[in-house]
Amino acid sequence: MRESFSLTVLNVKTKDIPKVPVLESEILTATLAPGEISIWHTYASPVFAYTISGSYSVDFQSGEPSIIVPAGKAIIEPINLVVRARNTSTTEPASLVLFQLRKPGTAFLDPVNK
Repeated sequence: MRESFSLTVLNVKTKDIPKVPVLESEILTATLAPGEISIWHTYASPVFAYTISGSYSVDFQSGEPSIIVPAGKAIIEPINLVVRARNTSTTEPASLVLFQLRKPGTAFLDPVNK
């Protein structure tokens, strides 16, 4: 029997995972419609994001250059920075899988008023 392995899409080191005895994990899917833009928000714990189809942009309120994440790629979204997700396509939705480890009882993201 032959084993089959997929290619690694993200391999990062981070010190940003909370240091608590128990962590809560959440995996969710999200779809950004063509042209859709999320609210500005921050994360207390990093979010690992994998783009299934389409592509999306991570915009920084600070004015840093946006990061484009096409299908088949993954990133770790930073903590304590104000960001938003934006589908730059006018025709194709962007589908994502998001994963986060955080302190139990804390929110996945925290909205920020611009």
